[in-house]
Amino acid sequence: MTFKHLKKVRQSYVEHFIFAVKWGGYLIWTGILSAVHGLIPSLFPFSAPRNVLKVSELIRRRRVPGEFPEDMITRELIGTTFKISDESGVVLNRDEFFQVIDGCKAWLRPWVKPGMQVAVYADNSIVVYAMGFALWELGVCFFGDSFKERVIDRALNAVKVDAIFADSEYADETKNKIQGHCRVETFPTLDYFLKNDFPPDSEIHGQATDAILMGYTSGSTGEPLKVYHNHRSLLAPSLYMAAKYFPIGSRTLIYLNLNHLGYISCILLPAFWSGCEIHVVRGSAPRRIVTAIEKIRPEILPLFTYNWMTIVELFPDLSLHGVRTVLTGGDLLSREFVEQALNRGAERVLDIYGMTEALPPISIEEISKDNLSTFKSGVLGTLVPYVEVRIRNDEIFVKGQNTPHNLWVSSGDRGHLDGNKLSIHGRSKYFIQTGEKEISCNDIRSFLR
Repeated sequence: MTFKHLKKVRQSYVEHFIFAVKWGGYLIWTGILSAVHGLIPSLFPFSAPRNVLKVSELIRRRRVPGEFPEDMITRELIGTTFKISDESGVVLNRDEFFQVIDGCKAWLRPWVKPGMQVAVYADNSIVVYAMGFALWELGVCFFGDSFKERVIDRALNAVKVDAIFADSEYADETKNKIQGHCRVETFPTLDYFLKNDFPPDSEIHGQATDAILMGYTSGSTGEPLKVYHNHRSLLAPSLYMAAKYFPIGSRTLIYLNLNHLGYISCILLPAFWSGCEIHVVRGSAPRRIVTAIEKIRPEILPLFTYNWMTIVELFPDLSLHGVRTVLTGGDLLSREFVEQALNRGAERVLDIYGMTEALPPISIEEISKDNLSTFKSGVLGTLVPYVEVRIRNDEIFVKGQNTPHNLWVSSGDRGHLDGNKLSIHGRSKYFIQTGEKEISCNDIRSFLR
């Protein structure tokens, strides 16, 4: 039993002993200080170490879902058990990842300042995620992508970014396409940040309400629109997911870029906040994902209809034993998707509903073998504590802490609310299909007026 437990936590006996004694003593000390604070409240702020205050704040957040801090996104929220690795075999702990963030900030400073808008053009990697944290701390708003035409179109037309930061694979071609419209810089490799010393730099610029991340509506209910999210609207959903569905230190895969806002709020940031062991897969090709699943045996696994059903077809013998939670969303969940995941060994599937303007999760449906017989496609699950939903003319409207300005936003989905349970039964599409083109009804209405 002892060796089984050590294997599960992936530690030697000595490592496990040191860890248990260190944190056991730390928690005892925390308890003594907390008791003193209970008797004499004025003493605790002066006698408690800074880390004790952080622990008490983390406990408060986890015990009261829906109450979230007003502070900025910061690396200090990242769990102490955090590790990040990639396909090359590199493994970084929390402090080493902070070193990469410091390096990114030092490298970015000559070209950026608070309030600028930039693009990060690259496949997902450890450096890309560190670059995201660096830009947030520098007060710079950005969008990430790995699709060339989308980046260039948005940089020149939709967003008019001040700079594009690309990895070496994309930089030269991007410079030729942009032709002087904005700065294009090639950011260094991971080795550069690990082999050079950078001064610690955890300074935060800007305010919690500043725009830090750009996304786009799909265009299915009108012209595609820019959507800006700030620290607060990202913290609410990501801290909720971390507290409820990401056990501290869990192993998980990350394989999407920073262009998908729901992926950031429901998977990437929760994994950081919970100190997960994150394995970065460069791209979402089925074979890469399967190789990573078999190598690290993740406990939390993001899967989506577009890649999971392909994986099922190409790898019929793939086992998901050891996967506690499959996270999915973005498409109407099918029974086949759920059955394939559960029959291969996953303990549960979480169907997460949300949208660009109101970050997911808005609602969550949890399916396991225990309730599979009652599963119905279209049931989006129970509303999370920090959102409010109304049905107007059969359409779902949402507002809450996951929207930038706490305003009502239209989902474009037709649905109904039964108590605290949300369901969907179609789209309120405002387009007329004419051959291969879609014409916005809003444009027709404007012309007729």
